Amino acid sequence: MTFKKLDDVLDLFGNHFSILDLKNDKESIKQRRDLAFELLSCTTVFDVSPYYAKDYCWNATHTNNGGYASNGQDGKIDGYFIKGSEDEIVVNVLQAKHTEEVSVNEISLFFSSVNKYLVQLNDNLVDGYKSLKKLINLIRDLKKKYENASLKYNVFVCAGAKKKTIEMIKQHFDIEFHNINNVNNSVNYKYVSFEDILNKVNEIRRKILNGEANDTRIRLSPKTMSDPIKYTKSKVAVLVLDAKEIHNLIDSEFKNNFELSRLFSGNVRGFLDKTDVNQSIKDTIENSACTFLSKNNGAVIVCENLEVQPDKKSIIIKNPVIVNGQQTISTIFKYAKTKSQLEKVEVLVKFIEIPNNENKNKWILEIARASNQSNSIDELDLLANRELFKELVKDFGTKGIYLKVKEGELLNEIFMKGTEIVKFNDLLQIWVSIYLKRPSDAKAVKKNVGIFSKAYNNQKYQLLASKDNILHLKEMFNHTYKIFKFKESVVKDYFKNELYYEHAQYFILYLLDEIRSSDLDITNLPEEKLAEAKVILSNLIAAARERKENENKEFTFNNYFKSTQPQQDFLAYQGNNCGIKKIDAAIQDLFPEG
Repeated sequence: MTFKKLDDVLDLFGNHFSILDLKNDKESIKQRRDLAFELLSCTTVFDVSPYYAKDYCWNATHTNNGGYASNGQDGKIDGYFIKGSEDEIVVNVLQAKHTEEVSVNEISLFFSSVNKYLVQLNDNLVDGYKSLKKLINLIRDLKKKYENASLKYNVFVCAGAKKKTIEMIKQHFDIEFHNINNVNNSVNYKYVSFEDILNKVNEIRRKILNGEANDTRIRLSPKTMSDPIKYTKSKVAVLVLDAKEIHNLIDSEFKNNFELSRLFSGNVRGFLDKTDVNQSIKDTIENSACTFLSKNNGAVIVCENLEVQPDKKSIIIKNPVIVNGQQTISTIFKYAKTKSQLEKVEVLVKFIEIPNNENKNKWILEIARASNQSNSIDELDLLANRELFKELVKDFGTKGIYLKVKEGELLNEIFMKGTEIVKFNDLLQIWVSIYLKRPSDAKAVKKNVGIFSKAYNNQKYQLLASKDNILHLKEMFNHTYKIFKFKESVVKDYFKNELYYEHAQYFILYLLDEIRSSDLDITNLPEEKLAEAKVILSNLIAAARERKENENKEFTFNNYFKSTQPQQDFLAYQGNNCGIKKIDAAIQDLFPEG
């Protein structure tokens, strides 16, 4: 059985993480996919981000050109994830075989390696097994730290083997570890198929789209730190962190979550790598690291809990959210790599503890707005943190669609490749045309975003901000998405030869909605309705052109359709003297019980 979807993911991993700088011949592609399968297996089996797995779980070598390759010393162990507590030390190890023709002998050597070196903690390593030294040391360190903890080994085989081969692999496992299990030690085995890995990739994608995140507690060791200041509803501490601790912050999030959706959710701007500001930050990191603290404004991070340790040498934070300084944090993580840069790049960070209750998002928004006053803030960036927009993103996510509200929202979009991405602005243009019946405003994106911004401080628009109306708005935007797909296929194709289409596309949607039968969805209109709309448009344009000629003025499609004149002409054509409603009246019509 072949899995094209799996190969597609492996190619993404191979390109994204520069796995094996080889030619694109058949053999090179196979080698790259084989290695990428190891990283993907670590990610899905150990339930960590690939950004964490590549540095802390994958038994590969980081090459001089910034990529990854097989190290030749992995001792048959492709991946590992070792953790401990007072009660139990868990050693997870895996071998990954990107093939259906699995060699049982190679799997048997993997089992033997785990038993001989990791279970028995034997560091008398022969050539080809040298990298196991770090695993053995990790286990020994945990045994010293947790003297009374039992040892549990989980052994995974990830492959596309046939049923008979899978049965033989299990027999070899039973033979290798038949006398190991006791009160203090246990060895468990699990086979992970290609299908299991693909299912996990789909689960990861769903979690990212839905904005799901696990709790994270992170210990940071600052260069210097103020005593925390307690207020009625918050607590504040100011720290200076070096780049190494910034990496620790992000790595800790990646250890527990596949995406940085929560960490960056409160920031009004996504990670915009190519801006002049970010390039300046990068230049300082690479050429003048020791001056970074004096040049940079720092970052503001809110968290649910903030604990300064008694020795005042470290601080523990829970579930951090960056509300200002994401560009700084992201650029440090991306470009501060050398030992010198990790130590010399220092940044000022203000941590604010706020309670995790129904007012949390409101607090985050207020802090974000205040923290970003020195820069121009796009209204849509701020709206992205409102409950309505979070609910919209989550709702679209359940359908496998990534609704992108603000630019640069995700740092790690590797799992989003191949996922349908829809920009909220594209839906907003249609929503304004259909629901507010204002097609002339469709292209005025800033004005339309302002409608939702005003909903939070303008009584006339407040129905859009009401929690009671979120469900209704979600239904509207789901229908708007259907119209968007209809527009990009049927409508665009039907009117593609008309010179006016580019300028009239939103008016056409308004027109179709107006001439449809009351019980008929616009996306299910028969072709005769499209033909009727085309005739009406031709008549409206001909009349408008004649008026301009009589006035000795120039007629253009752009000027005509960006005005309210086409709508006024159509209403007159229909004999409708009601005119175009104001925005607040149109909103009131959407929520008659409001």
